[in-house]
Amino acid sequence: MSVRQPGLAKVYEALLGFDGDEFYMEEWPEMVGKEFGELVHLFPDAVPIGLQMADGEVILKPSWDTEIQEGDKVIVIAQDNDSYRPQELDCDDVGEAPEEDSVPEKQEKILLCGWRRDIRDVLEQLDKIVQHGSEVHMMTHCVPIAERGQRLLEDGLDIRKLRNLEVIHHFGNTSVRRKLASLPIESYSAAMIFADEAFESDTLRADSHSLATLLLIRDLQRQRFTEKRSRICNNESEGTVVSRGYSNSLLDELQSIGMAYCPMICEIMDPHTQKTIANNEQLSLTSDFCQTNKLIAQVLAMVAEERTVNLLFEELLGGGGVNIAVVPSSRYAAQGECISFSALMKRAMAFNELLFAFQLRKSVERTVLNPPKKDKSFVWDKYDFAILRGDVKQEQRLTMRKSTANMLLAMSHRDEKLEERSLRQQAAWAASVEAKGTHQPVGLVQSWLTSLAATSSLLQPGERQQLGVGLLRLGKALLQLGAD
Repeated sequence: MSVRQPGLAKVYEALLGFDGDEFYMEEWPEMVGKEFGELVHLFPDAVPIGLQMADGEVILKPSWDTEIQEGDKVIVIAQDNDSYRPQELDCDDVGEAPEEDSVPEKQEKILLCGWRRDIRDVLEQLDKIVQHGSEVHMMTHCVPIAERGQRLLEDGLDIRKLRNLEVIHHFGNTSVRRKLASLPIESYSAAMIFADEAFESDTLRADSHSLATLLLIRDLQRQRFTEKRSRICNNESEGTVVSRGYSNSLLDELQSIGMAYCPMICEIMDPHTQKTIANNEQLSLTSDFCQTNKLIAQVLAMVAEERTVNLLFEELLGGGGVNIAVVPSSRYAAQGECISFSALMKRAMAFNELLFAFQLRKSVERTVLNPPKKDKSFVWDKYDFAILRGDVKQEQRLTMRKSTANMLLAMSHRDEKLEERSLRQQAAWAASVEAKGTHQPVGLVQSWLTSLAATSSLLQPGERQQLGVGLLRLGKALLQLGAD
């Protein structure tokens, strides 16, 4: 996801770990009866992002009209668990948001350099979020092209069954310029550079290989951009020349090339490499960087301290449901408009989005989570916003919960009917079933289990436990029937 949205990696880096603002959950009795949409402006020193229901279910960005019930906990991003309390937040006149520009979704061409052991997960995730007809070009010298399909198949992925992606393989060492030069570098809409598994035992060598690949790709993009510009400028039929010797058609074509706007993300393994990048602003701005070892350790530490946080990560890091996105400030604020963060939060709600952070565009500065002084007006032209959007998974979960309730009700009725039968009726019924060669209850349970297995990821722990109890009750009844 980060490679398709420049700046998203910085948001995750700010969210994960214990440095700065974190996730907190607390019950506020005075909030009972209020709608979630009201909470967004009742916490000046925090940003409410979801609810933990009384039964343990976690819902991020619930619908604005979701009513807070007794026992529900409010999930916020805050500096500390004692740094915030509910109180009215002063807010400017919200005004009107700029008209939304409808940008048609396009097919993508993504470059993947290197081979990870979990490359299957990367391809599966990309297949969920790109448009049909998109391409992934994979280049590495560690795995021969003839073996890649089989290795992916052994990991559980048949690339022929990908719905939206076509995988195109290339062989070569990505730190060698002539190998990269054979690729259509100018046509890629995004690029991902992985720490190749061939160097996994030597993190510094892996990082050196990744950085060399990054700098070579950027240099090739710059070279081909210059060549393309020269060709167009020398073509007298391209239109009227404007300032700097460029024509209108030239500017349009340069923008359509995508070379100068190709987002990239580079995996870093060693913390010393990360420090070197952080101290070199020019290198920092060539790509987003992700220190995967650190992120994994931070996630594990957060889950170890508070197990419920794992449910948040399942939602945020998944392909569907609620997810984090980075959008330009122009989505909510007009050029040069002076407006407060709290007013922008209200405008975001009109888009069914939840605004919780901002960051300076094309900068090495950290993402600002839960901004202080949300009522202070500011001009946001140079900033991007981090938001929560999407709620597909919630709708699926609601449907599944209704289905689960119906299954439990059916089981309860079956259980009651079995209990009401006399021993004679049970024996007669069992004899009839045996004579017909059918096993209705067993078949019914198998059907329910199959349905549950297909959608188990949508169930919360409390729901799975409830369904399990229902199955045990039915099982006991079946055992009693068999004994009789």
